[in-house]
Amino acid sequence: GHDAELPLGATATRRLRVVPAFALLRAQVEHARLRRDIDVELHFSRDLDHKQAAPTVSLTPSIDGLRARVERGCLVMCGPFESGRRYSVTVPATVLSEGGDTLDGPQSVSFEIPDRWPSVSFPFTAGILSPTGGNALEVEVVNLAGLRVRAARLHANNLAAALHRSYPAQLDQTHRELPEKTVPLKLQRNTPTRMLLDLHGVIDQPRGVFHVAAEATDAEWTSDETV
Repeated sequence: GHDAELPLGATATRRLRVVPAFALLRAQVEHARLRRDIDVELHFSRDLDHKQAAPTVSLTPSIDGLRARVERGCLVMCGPFESGRRYSVTVPATVLSEGGDTLDGPQSVSFEIPDRWPSVSFPFTAGILSPTGGNALEVEVVNLAGLRVRAARLHANNLAAALHRSYPAQLDQTHRELPEKTVPLKLQRNTPTRMLLDLHGVIDQPRGVFHVAAEATDAEWTSDETV
């Protein structure tokens, strides 16, 4: 022992059985893009009983429209969380593990919602531009400073060839490239926005079949396309 002059004289061994406690471990936040609601997974030391009703959680600060479900052994919260804010959630002691265990008491964990990934998306993968319409397409964007808009027009009598190849690869074989333009954006950060993308200056005669692409000017590998 401490400051003892005599040793024990023999090795002393005592076997202890450690039973892992059922407890709340951490929160894992989805890195969201354009979807309004964000998922936050609450992980426990054991998988949850998937047959139980979703426990009622307490969130600070609170948000409207918060929903909870038990999925893949976790408790998943879904709602309009705000990027850049820190939240604290408390789960009740009645949460059940797969083996029927409950928590020792209410347990809490804190988490922060990160910025949304810069993203662009055409809600519709195909559509029709009316010759008498506004010559614009709907597009959804978040956390982008601008879009580079490109279009290519299908050559006459090339529709069958275009449908039989790996689309949109090798556009130059069946399409004619049109002038591109850059559209600057000044949108609220971390707020997914649906807007009209003006195609004037790119497609001025909307008669034919066009392949339209929009890519971010300030983020790599961020683009989408439609026909």
